[in-house]
Amino acid sequence: MFQLYALTLIYLVIGASLLLIDEYGGRYLLLIRLSHTFEQHKFSYVVLSLVGFLITLLKIFFPISPGPPLLGDLFPSVCSMMIALYGIYKMIRGQESQIPDQRSRNLLLRREEMFQKTGTLMEQYKRNLGYICLVSASLHFLFPSAVLL
Repeated sequence: MFQLYALTLIYLVIGASLLLIDEYGGRYLLLIRLSHTFEQHKFSYVVLSLVGFLITLLKIFFPISPGPPLLGDLFPSVCSMMIALYGIYKMIRGQESQIPDQRSRNLLLRREEMFQKTGTLMEQYKRNLGYICLVSASLHFLFPSAVLL
């Protein structure tokens, strides 16, 4: 299970850095390069989301050893789910800009109205979500046996 632990830490740090690009992109060029890579390769958002959902399921059902058998690592699981949902939102938002017809764009917007509200909320509080994910990764790294944090 050490592999899942390391994968979770790496995923949370990458996700937090994607969420904190607007805040620290001017200071750290690595964040701008990461953002550019994700914007150039739209398939990377699909991979980000799939890995996030997989990590969430694995963390819920297979927590680190001293944890309870179900929902052992709740906080890292919730953070990885938020990052996965953010990846789906960014992927759909990128597809909307590629639809040339206004009528088709309106149909797509009506069909996914609830998802858009969630995505707008995530864009609004993106910085706070990034800090939460970074704190989760730090706590998960420093205290791996502290469950339900």
